[in-house]
Amino acid sequence: MRLVGQVDPVALERGLIDRVVQAQELSALARVTILVPTHRLRDHLLGRLAERREAWVGVEALTLRAFVVRAAERAGLGLRLIDPRVSEELAARLLRESSGSWSELSARRPGVIGRVASALTDLRDAGVEPSILDRVT
Repeated sequence: MRLVGQVDPVALERGLIDRVVQAQELSALARVTILVPTHRLRDHLLGRLAERREAWVGVEALTLRAFVVRAAERAGLGLRLIDPRVSEELAARLLRESSGSWSELSARRPGVIGRVASALTDLRDAGVEPSILDRVT
């Protein structure tokens, strides 16, 4: 596995596509998996690859979420993932139903809902049990 980074997104995209081309030139059956954070970026990257060549064998672009799901399935793990939209809806309800400033803040600043949903996901991913939060708050 090789991690590729670049400050300039255009240079990163160009370099990434060049690496895919090089891998395929070395071996037409080379497996290349590209991990991206969003579906939008995945679709964009696949479009850029299609501009370079009509068909690719062994090349795939996966979102990080799709990669985690695939890895868990191959390992035989029962992975429970919650759709981010569901997490945000749960966070919105939690904030709406809370008393005081959280409810007001989420009404005035909708971005707070996404941040709370993300924090709840981070806590769940870290294995923090809800009962522990009762001792913290």
